[in-house]
Amino acid sequence: MSVHEVSDHSSASALAAEAKTGSGRIDVLVNKAGITCDAMLHKLTEDESDEVIRVNLKGLFNMGEACAKIMVKKTSGLIINLASVAGLGNIVQTHYSASKAGVVGTTRTWAQELARYSIIVNAFRLIAV
Repeated sequence: MSVHEVSDHSSASALAAEAKTGSGRIDVLVNKAGITCDAMLHKLTEDESDEVIRVNLKGLFNMGEACAKIMVKKTSGLIINLASVAGLGNIVQTHYSASKAGVVGTTRTWAQELARYSIIVNAFRLIAV
């Protein structure tokens, strides 16, 4: 597989198409891409915040959309989104916490929308040890 940037819509679509090439299907998607730029609220930069949201939410959406199109056609699949306990709030992680809370909301929505196609969507909240 070649390198793809999941936060770029066309690159994510190309990655899904490439993954489908071998077997003609995609059975499982694990949305794991994520970054953080820790800073107190009053020290955040717009560029850092945009980058975290771009990777953590836009990347998740792009891959989910691309793979769901393939899974819907075969009426089965599993999408696993990695969230974080930080989605409940965490010092120095304003935009990361917001993005991970967004992952949970997106996961719940996808689970409702895709259930009719026998696609299971779930999220795991990771806890740093």
